[in-house]
Amino acid sequence: MLKKTIIFLLLSIISSYAQNGAHSTTSRVSRLFVSQDETKFLTLSGTEIVLWDNITNQMIWMKKLSDLGLGNEILHDPIVGVDPYLKYMVLTNKMSYRKLVNLTNFTTTPWPYYTYDFVNDGRIAVMDYDYSKKNSHEAYLLNLDNWNKELIADKMGDLRVIGKGKFVKIINHDKSVNDYKYDKYKVYDMATKSFNKSDFDWRDLDNNFTSGEYKVTYSYGAKSITTTDANGKQIANFTVKNPVIGSMENNKTHLFYVSETQPHAYFLEQDSNKPNEKLSYLYVYDITNGNVVKRIELHDTSESAKLISEKEIGKQRQIEAENQRIFNLPENVLKRRLSNLQGNAYYNTNTKGIYYAVPDKPLYQGDLVRMDALNDDPKLKMEVYEKIENLENPSIYKKIFGKKSCTHCNGKGYISNSYTRTVADYEYTTGKKLVETTTHTNSCGNCGGCGLVPAN
Repeated sequence: MLKKTIIFLLLSIISSYAQNGAHSTTSRVSRLFVSQDETKFLTLSGTEIVLWDNITNQMIWMKKLSDLGLGNEILHDPIVGVDPYLKYMVLTNKMSYRKLVNLTNFTTTPWPYYTYDFVNDGRIAVMDYDYSKKNSHEAYLLNLDNWNKELIADKMGDLRVIGKGKFVKIINHDKSVNDYKYDKYKVYDMATKSFNKSDFDWRDLDNNFTSGEYKVTYSYGAKSITTTDANGKQIANFTVKNPVIGSMENNKTHLFYVSETQPHAYFLEQDSNKPNEKLSYLYVYDITNGNVVKRIELHDTSESAKLISEKEIGKQRQIEAENQRIFNLPENVLKRRLSNLQGNAYYNTNTKGIYYAVPDKPLYQGDLVRMDALNDDPKLKMEVYEKIENLENPSIYKKIFGKKSCTHCNGKGYISNSYTRTVADYEYTTGKKLVETTTHTNSCGNCGGCGLVPAN
């Protein structure tokens, strides 16, 4: 009996400190997602997605990003969201694609939205956009199983999912200024399906979490966990052993996970003793004392796996070098210059006119940007062209974020001045008084004749 107990304990220790990982060593693991019931967790590196059994600490499946149609390049800094049941992933490489990956049948389809955060019931918060004026978008919760949408807010500017998917912050941008500190917001509560009217400081959710009867605070600067009980008494304070540092640290949301039901905190960590090696680990801490509950090596460090990774790294370097060569071609540099200008409004400091660089239009005659000369009267809008180097010159064209009617001319674009004088008609009736009115019309000097001025 004693022998069996010892064997069981040894197996438990080996399982808790598993050494045979799954990810290749071509890149570090950069994202961690734990299922709502905590029976599984998902990890993402620059080349693979791996689903793990959180009980046995063993890999369930692994998929190469290239096999899912996500390109042959290492995914360095994606924007990623995964639902709490680990059924769907939405991601973008910020350059060439936005994709939805079904993690049950491994199909990949284009993702039509620009949001990536799921709420706690498995739906994803999305927006239908209307750029005709500020705060004209609509916010929905989208069910990816059947693509049904539930409207939760209209006439809004942006949204954020906060509090581990329990709340959606609906943001309204100030209509007269372009400074986010003046934005107003309201918070949609997933539990009540209504807007929360409390005066709670929602920023508190950025680094404070509830785990059973405990409150857990994570310090991003100190890389430490502080745990307090229901009475506010501190019962633990400890530092993460091998915190992620460098550019990966900017991704705060998916580097750790605090359990709501167990006194556990999950952390993606690096090997601080081997900073040049792309080795990643999952550490699970007991939040009541800082002890390590388990440590899992996420990379396959066998010699055969290392050889495969070295070949893959060499292949990636060739791909990146070729991509860089294409990126720097003069025609592609010109396309990027044009793309940076298009879709924006500009104020000409010389003419005082306001112009809009029309999107999706190629350069005319090699260097002319297609623009609309705007007018307070939409019927007077004109098609014009400007040299790209002039449009890039901030002393000539200033980018603006809004426009309004000119108050000097009331949007007409011109100012009329009338002068009257009394004259005598000596030819017919001596002394008869005649009134003569003279009207002069001039282009408005404040708006250059377009009837519009910058709003900011």
